[in-house]
Amino acid sequence: MTSSLVAEQLKTLKSLAGPISMQLDSSPSASRIPLSPWNPKSPQGPQKLRNSPRPSPAVCVPPMPEETEKITTLEATIASLQAKLRVTQDRADEACRDLETALSLIQSLDDRNKQLLALNERQRNIIRTCTSPIPPI
Repeated sequence: MTSSLVAEQLKTLKSLAGPISMQLDSSPSASRIPLSPWNPKSPQGPQKLRNSPRPSPAVCVPPMPEETEKITTLEATIASLQAKLRVTQDRADEACRDLETALSLIQSLDDRNKQLLALNERQRNIIRTCTSPIPPI
């Protein structure tokens, strides 16, 4: 499985997990108790506080079992994909290091080949010089 495919699946799962977590966040258990605006310097502040009903305590509503199961399944799938992505990334890093080593080796072989070609050319010139007839004086 390629790292781009794993990353794409992870992105899809996170987008699917988004609406579920938003539903959980909007549940009454996740909301804060609204505080009434009260200004102690205002003459109506203390009266407003006395006359306003106390907010009811937040009621904890656990998520539905099927939502909990979906969340658990998505979390497990995300964790699995993240592990696969890490393995794939490690393999890609190792392959990259191997390619860098191979490139370095190819460059050094290319440099050595150029040296040998230059040496070969010098030898040919020497041989040409030695085998050419001596011009008359």
